[in-house]
Amino acid sequence: MKIAILEIAPHGHYTLVESIAKIYSSVPENNVQIFTTEKGAKALQGIENQQVLLKIADDTEGYEKFFSTIKGFDKIFIPTLEAYAREPFRIMQAFLKSNFHCPIFYVIHNVDFWFQHSFFNKINNLFYKLSSVKDFIYRLKVYFFYVSINKEIIDKVKKSNGKFVTLTESVGNELARFVGSERVAVVPFSVFDGKILEKKVAPNDRLRVCIPGLLSPSRRDYDAVFKLLDEDKIDFFKQNITWDFLGGNPQNIESHQLMTKIKKRCAAGHEIIFYEESFLSMEIYDSLLSKADII
Repeated sequence: MKIAILEIAPHGHYTLVESIAKIYSSVPENNVQIFTTEKGAKALQGIENQQVLLKIADDTEGYEKFFSTIKGFDKIFIPTLEAYAREPFRIMQAFLKSNFHCPIFYVIHNVDFWFQHSFFNKINNLFYKLSSVKDFIYRLKVYFFYVSINKEIIDKVKKSNGKFVTLTESVGNELARFVGSERVAVVPFSVFDGKILEKKVAPNDRLRVCIPGLLSPSRRDYDAVFKLLDEDKIDFFKQNITWDFLGGNPQNIESHQLMTKIKKRCAAGHEIIFYEESFLSMEIYDSLLSKADII
């Protein structure tokens, strides 16, 4: 079987790309080709072997031309492709114009974003924890103007006889309400790698708690952690817990506000590890994750 993986969006799920590649290349007869950007190739360095190959997009060519090179595959996986900025919007338009001549397996990270299109949900998403005029304009585009494009992509996946992919069975069951269970496939976000060793330093008198993922308050409830720290009257967390907010900083309004809250707790004496880089390589990410006591 020949598998294509298209990961070309600016902020990709490279760990998921690696997992899909490992799952299919575990069968000797299969071949996997990953179509990505230079940034993606850098993140995925070391993954190539006789069964897994990388093809890097040429910046001088348009997306449609790059997509036209994806031919002769039995399946194509799309881990990251959502309209949330100008560049991804252009990529989605090129994607809609392309014919891959094989079933499309499209990863759905947020079921509500793709399928809950009621007016109430749109309004709720538009104003939920709204932080600025820029944020309002961004949400207006995502939840109102881009909805029609999302529907076109859903139709494209169905017409290709493809499936919608989730990372857990529970999310898959929710998604099945909208597309039917026969249209849902579950792929784990990460798979076991025997080369990754536990790197916890012993003895360690502090418990290391890791919250993995891009610094995004809309995806992770950091405020619940901050509330826990603020209400600690006996300084238990200051004395015993190290928090690792393991993820890149997307350098947007949300993450800047989050960094202010993190630094405030650090100044109060809490031990919180955070990262200023927009992206952490998988090698660094795995090394840091392996140090955690609790994830």
